[in-house]
Amino acid sequence: MYRREILTFLAVPLWSTQRLTACGSRDRDRRRIEAEVTSVSGDDVEVLASGRRTRVVISPETRITQGRARVDATALRPGARIVVEGRRRANDVLDAMEIRVEGLSGSPSTQPSVGGGHKH
Repeated sequence: MYRREILTFLAVPLWSTQRLTACGSRDRDRRRIEAEVTSVSGDDVEVLASGRRTRVVISPETRITQGRARVDATALRPGARIVVEGRRRANDVLDAMEIRVEGLSGSPSTQPSVGGGHKH
């Protein structure tokens, strides 16, 4: 009886370590990119990040936000600057878990004002 308790005690940490390792391997495929939307076709969004084109796939579980508000996929249009968090697949494909719309590239509201200050 004493021997069985010792073996059980030793086996539990080994089992726990294996589960942590398995979870860690899934996190290796997790990516975060800052990009500009170049095209949208259904659930596929093509983006350009650091000179590289990536296909972002949106699912019903994808959370899309702009500021603090939750928005739908219509906020994703060419020229939009976004931050995508998701799981990487092969061939430059990213399954989006969360997309944050930062604004439109070159829009006046996102660019610092030249000369600054209040004008009348």
